[in-house]
Amino acid sequence: MTTADIVALTTMGLAALWGMFNGFWTLVLGFAAWAGAIWVTVECYALLLPFIAPHVGDVVVAKGLAMASCFVVSILIFSSIARRAGRLVQGSVLGSVDRLLGIGLGAAVGFGFLVIGFVALHAFFGRGIVFIVHGSHLAPYIERSASYLEGLLPSFAQTGVAPLSAPGHDAAI
Repeated sequence: MTTADIVALTTMGLAALWGMFNGFWTLVLGFAAWAGAIWVTVECYALLLPFIAPHVGDVVVAKGLAMASCFVVSILIFSSIARRAGRLVQGSVLGSVDRLLGIGLGAAVGFGFLVIGFVALHAFFGRGIVFIVHGSHLAPYIERSASYLEGLLPSFAQTGVAPLSAPGHDAAI
């Protein structure tokens, strides 16, 4: 086992413990709370803007304050609802199953963090990241998942030297 394997297993193990202590439904509803808070922020920050803009000189700062306050309030509300629902499940007959499924979801979240971290390191260091994970047993799985994730990114965020040339189009000189 290499250092990269130890880091990967530690990350996934800590995330699995986090999932076990929180439970599956608490994690799922927590992610839904973040998604809901982002949606509420995008849809409703304009309602707060007329109240904040007169007190702030810059429109960009006023929009930022409106978005931040809307997000904080909505994430607090949604997270408290998610936490209460998760505690209800943990206190029921399904509590042990919830914690067991939480281990699996936590490990999957840890793997997702590793993949996103690999994509970020690959964006900064290029192919030099391969030397860090050389000989690792888990690195091929992380690299394969990272290449799949990079394929989903928009073209400006994908790593590489230059885009492939399109037929019938010459670069402007």
